[in-house]
Amino acid sequence: MLRDIINCTNVKDEIKEETSAEERKRVFEAVSDYLDSKNKNKINYNKVPVSGKVIGKEEILNAVDACLDGWFTEGRFNKEFENKMSNFLGIKYFLTCNSGSSANLLAISALCSNQLGNKKLNKGDEVITCAMGFPTTINPIIQNGLIPVFLDAKISNYNINE
Repeated sequence: MLRDIINCTNVKDEIKEETSAEERKRVFEAVSDYLDSKNKNKINYNKVPVSGKVIGKEEILNAVDACLDGWFTEGRFNKEFENKMSNFLGIKYFLTCNSGSSANLLAISALCSNQLGNKKLNKGDEVITCAMGFPTTINPIIQNGLIPVFLDAKISNYNINE
């Protein structure tokens, strides 16, 4: 049945018609059982890796739920998260991005906005950044006409190497 849903031309309408509460429950149980068996022998660390993904059972089940709603990108869970973060931070707007690279581009571009008046970053301004890092941390600096200034850090404390 799921293969038929995925292959249909009008996914949202098809999903609404064919996924009853009972069918959803069966899908969630199947995914949950799969995840339990897949992760049975894994050691649970309390560390966040410096790269890669950290996705637990709850996130995967939410992704399945969103897909069954016909949302393959944002969906109601993302909107709920944005609202909660906006309230938590006490700000009017909060938007998520598809990646840290996109978020970094938006952040640097926002700092170059004319709405910041004389506080904005201007073409030719220098921006201090790590000498060792992912390329997409430097690309937005260059894309906005800014000059990256690379610095090294002390291995012992990760502060600027004097």
